[in-house]
Amino acid sequence: MKMKIKSFFNNFKGSFRIVIMHPDTYEEKGAFATSKLKVAVLVIVAAFLLVSGTAALIVFTPIRELIPGYTDVTLSQRIYEMERRTDSLEVVLRQKDLYINNLRCIISGEQLPDDSLRAVTLINKGVKTTTTVSDIKSKNDSLFRLQFETEVKNDILLALDTLEK
Repeated sequence: MKMKIKSFFNNFKGSFRIVIMHPDTYEEKGAFATSKLKVAVLVIVAAFLLVSGTAALIVFTPIRELIPGYTDVTLSQRIYEMERRTDSLEVVLRQKDLYINNLRCIISGEQLPDDSLRAVTLINKGVKTTTTVSDIKSKNDSLFRLQFETEVKNDILLALDTLEK
């Protein structure tokens, strides 16, 4: 067995002469000496360079997007931008819902369920609020609101009376 391995490697050591000739005139255009070992090393190096060049071409160029499994390079940036826009749209939607709810309460004559200024501030900070006005207003504030609302109602009633006459 050892003899076969030694003869196999000895076979690579033999020297050969490669001659390049013109086919019609048999003129020698070039010649060089080589061995099977040099040819094998040359083939292995060429294969390595070909594989590494192809891998570099795929990894460092947009060609990789054509291979299934690779994602778009800008995908994470686009996802972040969409999340940011979605968050800001949610804030705007909550503000508009609060505004419409306050308008509905004002038109129907009900007491506002939320302190609008505080709720908008908390919405802008990203805090979901369920605080009602009764949770945060004082007695003086309640008395002032009651007085103001009665004055406004009286003014509206007087204005309606003058329009009817």
